[in-house]
Amino acid sequence: MVNESCKKSGMTLDVELLGAANVWVIAPGEGAEFWEKSVELGIVAIGYQELKSLGRLVTQAEVKRLLQEEGFKNPIHHRKAIWQFVKEMKIGDIVLAKQGTRKLRGWGTVTGDYNYVGERAKYPHGRTVDWIPFDSPLSLSTVSRQLPRKTLTLYTQDKLKERLEEIFELINWATIKSSTGTV
Repeated sequence: MVNESCKKSGMTLDVELLGAANVWVIAPGEGAEFWEKSVELGIVAIGYQELKSLGRLVTQAEVKRLLQEEGFKNPIHHRKAIWQFVKEMKIGDIVLAKQGTRKLRGWGTVTGDYNYVGERAKYPHGRTVDWIPFDSPLSLSTVSRQLPRKTLTLYTQDKLKERLEEIFELINWATIKSSTGTV
């Protein structure tokens, strides 16, 4: 279930040790369609291919204007996801890659600032990530609530700490079980 590099490194996740790091839950495309490419390229990325480089944005109002110009009718969730991805996500943050609302594909640490790569036509906005992929999707069926449907969600808010602890515990348990060969 857990990748060999995770087993060898003994890496675990602990909410109490996060410090200033944020935890983000992201969908690497619909149905995790961009997951394998994300791992291969060592990136986390979002779509919005209609929008060119967003690194120079100064306000959320600019994001809203750009979205409206491109025909997004209700840009509030899109605006927030773009702003958080470009301006709030930072090096050292933890990213959990989800598939739907009940599975995780892997997790990683953000290692680079926002970048725009137009050649990645469908997912041009990215950041580099050191991924720890699971060999197969990790079911979150034992976690009390499903993951959000949104593309990007910040998960270190106080009200979500308990849910995050549940998810980390499941990831760590899978890591231990996999390293002992009992999965």
